Amino acid sequence: MGGESDYPVVSRPTPAPMGAGKRLGQSIMGQTDRRIKRGGTPEGRAAIDIALHEREKRKSMAMKSQVRSKASLIALVVFMVAVILVACQSGPPEVSIKSPAAVVMPGGNAMVFMTIENKGGPDVLTGVSTDIPGATALIHVMKDNHMQHVKTLNIAGGRSTVFKMGSRHIMIEFLPETMTAGSPFTLTMVFEKSGTMQLHLKLEKAPSKAPMSMK
Repeated sequence: MGGESDYPVVSRPTPAPMGAGKRLGQSIMGQTDRRIKRGGTPEGRAAIDIALHEREKRKSMAMKSQVRSKASLIALVVFMVAVILVACQSGPPEVSIKSPAAVVMPGGNAMVFMTIENKGGPDVLTGVSTDIPGATALIHVMKDNHMQHVKTLNIAGGRSTVFKMGSRHIMIEFLPETMTAGSPFTLTMVFEKSGTMQLHLKLEKAPSKAPMSMK
């Protein structure tokens, strides 16, 4: 037997230092995390794109739903208002007289102003009269920049009809000389549907400016 061994020599790998495997695993995981954050593989990026697209689609659908809901609410409100207006205009009139006043004018006439408030359906003012002896009450309206007498006057439903200087008003003609500022009288107004209404008034002083011409 010589000095050399008859058995083959088997070299064993040098064992890795303790902790090297753990560090290698952490390195691989870190690289994987970075790839994921950057979008990862093409398949991963495609999945992310699909997810983002679906999220935007859901947001868009939610916004459209909100818009449709608001539009439906607005349409409902408009419909209800229209129904109320139609009901007011088609139902019986609810006429009331607000702030009546009678003013003595030059020439032995007087003008009566007021606001006819009508919360119901339409009506028609068919005539006016007064208890002043010898006087005549007429309905006057503005036409072609002149005051003209009309037999009837439509009173719209759901709104106010204003009688004022330079517009529609009641004209009382042929006042007796005894009727001056402070004199009381009664004005009777006849409506087609609302019937008769009486206003107890006193004549007031004439304004400093004369009224426009009448035809």
